[in-house]
Amino acid sequence: MSILDKANADPKYKLNELTRYQALTLFSRHLFGKDSPPEAYKSLSWDVVSGIKRIPLIVEHIGSAFRQKREELWKDTFKKLKDDVYNNNLQDLLHITYESLDHEQQQIFLDIACFFIGSSKQIPTYMWDSCGFLPKRGIEALIDSSLIGIDKDDKLIMDDQSRDFGRKIVYLEHQEEFQLHSRLWIYEQALHVLDNNKTATNVKVLNLSSCPFSRTLDLFAFKSLEILILENCENLEEIHPSIEDSKSLVSLNIGGCRRLEKLPIGVGRLEELKELLINDTAIQEIPMSGDGLMKLETLNASCCGRLEELPAGVGRMEKLRELVINDTAIREIPMSKWGLKELHTLNVSGCRSLEELPIGVEGLEKLRELLINDTAIRKIPIGRHGFRELKTMCASYCEELAQLPIPSRSLWLLTKLDLSHSGIEEFPEGIVNLRSLTQLDLSYSWVEKLPRSFKSLVYLSQLNLSHSGIREFPNFEGYMKWLTHLDLSHTGIEELPKSMNSLKEVTHLNLSYLGIKRLPQSMEDLVSLQHLLLRGCYLLRHLLDSIERLTSLTKLDLQSTRIVELPPEMRNMKNLKILGHSWN
Repeated sequence: MSILDKANADPKYKLNELTRYQALTLFSRHLFGKDSPPEAYKSLSWDVVSGIKRIPLIVEHIGSAFRQKREELWKDTFKKLKDDVYNNNLQDLLHITYESLDHEQQQIFLDIACFFIGSSKQIPTYMWDSCGFLPKRGIEALIDSSLIGIDKDDKLIMDDQSRDFGRKIVYLEHQEEFQLHSRLWIYEQALHVLDNNKTATNVKVLNLSSCPFSRTLDLFAFKSLEILILENCENLEEIHPSIEDSKSLVSLNIGGCRRLEKLPIGVGRLEELKELLINDTAIQEIPMSGDGLMKLETLNASCCGRLEELPAGVGRMEKLRELVINDTAIREIPMSKWGLKELHTLNVSGCRSLEELPIGVEGLEKLRELLINDTAIRKIPIGRHGFRELKTMCASYCEELAQLPIPSRSLWLLTKLDLSHSGIEEFPEGIVNLRSLTQLDLSYSWVEKLPRSFKSLVYLSQLNLSHSGIREFPNFEGYMKWLTHLDLSHTGIEELPKSMNSLKEVTHLNLSYLGIKRLPQSMEDLVSLQHLLLRGCYLLRHLLDSIERLTSLTKLDLQSTRIVELPPEMRNMKNLKILGHSWN
């Protein structure tokens, strides 16, 4: 549990008071990189956390500010920061942190404050690259300075105080002279520029998300525009043709504009565009002309239900890294001999008219993610050395997919394989050679028999066979040592192997609705087990004799079993919640 968790502080709104000890830990982490300060600095550290308001936001900023200064200046820094915080002058504290950044890092901070809170950190990277910035270095510096954070979905987050501070800096650049601003994110300000026939040569990012207009503004005034965001403009039906003149545009986001049916022809002529997001629109065609769009790195057309065809030029794109066209009406993926060599992600899930992958797809050496869920695809071509970099393959609900031949020396880096709800009839033999595999899902498949050995699957941590045709679970003594989740529910298994004690790391074990009559006593050694689900095991009359040895157990589901009596030792298992049974 993190120090913020202990203080019940949301990392996005770090305003809850910490204890002195929590503040000391947080301060030390940001200044020294560990939970407690070195002996030589304990006294100073205690003075700092005792003399300031101990909300996480302030503690983090002060720790970061100290790290940016030479040690001989720490005492003066502390006095200045202490005065600022006591005077409730958080803006001055932020100013000190901001001034410690270099010019490049400051610009990245201002971009995030104005436009990119809640966005994937990849989105503004295209613009920063074109400016000659080093985005990774800049983001790391801002994180270290506690000005931004990255959430679990890899999106940029920032507290309200830092956001307002950054936007104020931009506003004070030229105040009401909006055409001179470096950034515009308010519709009325952009409209003011156009109504007064002014040229906004400094504006690189124009964010008009969720604006009410049905037609975009004439973009003639924004000569240096690099990122245009029109996301979730629900009334938008037309993009002004002047977008063709935005020669420096690297990112166009019109995702969520559900009434937009057509892109201007000029979009297909944008030669510098690296990111095109048209997801959740009514667009029926993607225009391409000459060298236009050939620098695209991301093309997202997911949930464009009326999009039936991709332009042939997509198959020639040499820099495309992400092709996301899930839940469209597309029937074919274009591909040329030299195109798509940089592709990392191919998502065609939900393309129910798509019956086959393009010839040569197995030769995409940099492909890491292949998502074909809920398609009509019958075959996944895997050559002898195919898909060298692939880490995720998901083919759930592919009912036409009956086989998956996996040649040796292929898919060596695959970590996740999902064949749930597919038409797979036999366990693909090649799976047992996938040494990097950590997740395997064969639930709701027709597979009836497992291989006798999982010896090579040394890193497997999650195995789901629920609702499959499996009738026997093999002896795996010494194998699958890292398995944490095992789901055998709703299968035909009537007896568990004695080698169950090999699953030393298993935390979740689902045996619901099995025809088992007893549990192997070896299960008493599953010291990591937290959840044991036995619901619907109608023939099961007894638990393990020494079940109290399962000291990590917190949930035991005995509903619809024949277990009548619980071992008295279980009364000492204070953290255990039992479903379907109560103490007499």
